[in-house]
Amino acid sequence: MELIAIITKHGKEKIIGPILQEKLNIPFEHIYFNTDLFGTFTNEKPRKDILTALSRKVRVASQLSKANIIVASEGSFYPHPYIFGLHVNTEHLIYYNKQTNQEIVVYENFSKLVFDKQVIKSIPELNMFLEKNKFPNHKVIVEIPRFIIRNKYIKDINCKKELEAIITKHKKVTLHTDQRADRNPTRSENIKKLTYKLLEQLQL
Repeated sequence: MELIAIITKHGKEKIIGPILQEKLNIPFEHIYFNTDLFGTFTNEKPRKDILTALSRKVRVASQLSKANIIVASEGSFYPHPYIFGLHVNTEHLIYYNKQTNQEIVVYENFSKLVFDKQVIKSIPELNMFLEKNKFPNHKVIVEIPRFIIRNKYIKDINCKKELEAIITKHKKVTLHTDQRADRNPTRSENIKKLTYKLLEQLQL
């Protein structure tokens, strides 16, 4: 079936789909699947290696869709190997054509990212963290200390007052920038750039 299936939980179809549809002249569909089962950035579910995660996504999408083209994305964040204090976002994108058995994997390293983690003990520290990391356009995740409650993460906070209340209650928390694509516009832009790189590999 002449269709592109994009498997994602976190809104990547809105980034990848329109670009591929326009350039390939093939409609796309979104396959919603709980891809957190393959690992989360906050490590409630340990993340496997990138290529394994991509293969699993392709396999699941192939079972859930009649589309002949499957597309999936996976990203990672880690310290730059040579430049202290700098982090890198590596994005991978896989294109699989069932009919031809053609598989293309493209990746790119990006130094433009919003990625941070900090222990917060006061409202002024909170304000500095939020300003530096472009809140509320870029979302944050709150980690409550484990001696209070084990592995407690509070996600999808849009309101600064809610964060202030959490700080006031717990006195000390760890704030993470949310790296999920639909909560991190800078990462979304990197995925968009990688989609055009895929089209170059397809010679379009």
